[in-house]
Amino acid sequence: MKTIMIAVLSALLISCSGKSTYLIHGSLADASKNGHQVLLYPFTEDQGQEALALDSVLIEGDSFELSGRVDSVGWFFLVIQDAQGERSLMGDFFMEPRVEVAEVEGRLAFTGGEINAIYQDFDRDFRALSEDLMQTMRVYQQNREDQAAFEAYSASYERFEQDMRAFSTQKVVDNINNPAGMHILKSTVQYMELEDLDAVLAAASATALEQPFMQMIAEISRKAHRVIPGRPFVELEMNAPDGSPFLLSSIAGKGSYVLIDFWASWCGPCIREIPHLKATYEAYHSKGFEIVGVSLDTDGDAWKNAIETHTLSWPHMSDLAGWQSTAVNLYAFSSIPHTVLLDPEGKIVAKDLRGEALSQRLEEIFGK
Repeated sequence: MKTIMIAVLSALLISCSGKSTYLIHGSLADASKNGHQVLLYPFTEDQGQEALALDSVLIEGDSFELSGRVDSVGWFFLVIQDAQGERSLMGDFFMEPRVEVAEVEGRLAFTGGEINAIYQDFDRDFRALSEDLMQTMRVYQQNREDQAAFEAYSASYERFEQDMRAFSTQKVVDNINNPAGMHILKSTVQYMELEDLDAVLAAASATALEQPFMQMIAEISRKAHRVIPGRPFVELEMNAPDGSPFLLSSIAGKGSYVLIDFWASWCGPCIREIPHLKATYEAYHSKGFEIVGVSLDTDGDAWKNAIETHTLSWPHMSDLAGWQSTAVNLYAFSSIPHTVLLDPEGKIVAKDLRGEALSQRLEEIFGK
């Protein structure tokens, strides 16, 4: 689950109603931040939209203390900044009656009760899990022309995604009925697949399932189950590049294997996949293999120019609605490139086949 899920789901927050008093005590590693300001904000996933601070205090020596009342108990964000507004330390935590803040390895760590303990354990394990990825990324950023560095970074990212999927799913399943689990879900849902979301939904209590975020997860799951392998394809009705109406059913279910390729001219990974798609099309088209390109472009000229520039000879369709395309909703995907392979009867046989995986599957179907 990737880009669109992140954008749609991250807008929702969960908090518990009812006023609560708080005491936040901080002890820093040294007095280097003496006189810096500590600011308390309500937590939002988009920290680019600045909210008004609920409370603030100046650091004296190497410590600070905030106390007061909040209207709702939930997740908050603590920032330490200098007189020029330059942020040096920050972190999110669950508001409890007393929260202790410490500086650990250049970040803020929060303790106080069970919820913060669960989240701190998650944060520690996440950092350990991402250490190799961060190292290979730094090497690649220093020399973007180094193919070996790029391949090492790509391999590290694939390992991280796989490990993160298993790690975050288990952490969420174990804690979905407390605020820590829900908070972790919001920050890791992009790593999860349909079966992971189903496991989370199965572990959730009736109360948790009533939350708007979980209702949206349930709706995403419901839509995704419509396009799992074994199910018939879902009709798409859009326009061809010449503006004429185009139905997916004009090709799907007509006796050929059909690869639905969801892409866009602005999508770098999609463009990099084109040479492989062209090679498979040339190899298997005469044997009964077809491709239908479904574009998430919004600029019709850019879409048509990309088709011409890359000489994409298979049929194309688009409603030029970008991520608001009906295809995104009907086929329940959250990133591109995304592919769906249909059998000659129009049933879905596989999803997200690209590169060598696509070649292997077609070789199994058609032979060498």
